[in-house]
Amino acid sequence: MSTNLDSVKKAAMELSEQDRARLADSLLETLPDLDQQAVEETWASEVERRSREFDEGNVTPIPWSQVREAARKAVAPHG
Repeated sequence: MSTNLDSVKKAAMELSEQDRARLADSLLETLPDLDQQAVEETWASEVERRSREFDEGNVTPIPWSQVREAARKAVAPHG
């Protein structure tokens, strides 16, 4: 990772979760070749599928605290 990118990432990590989400959304909007409507439609379909699976008892829910911890470990710098 470049020094500039490291600096930006460090500064971004000091933001609240809500502000980081807003920043991520803003950055995604700047990427070329990203069809936002297609992305939103794909996610809407995925949400509907997952909701249906949950309602039908086909999946076991995982508490947010576990998911958050697993995500943090997955993106933590190694070293």
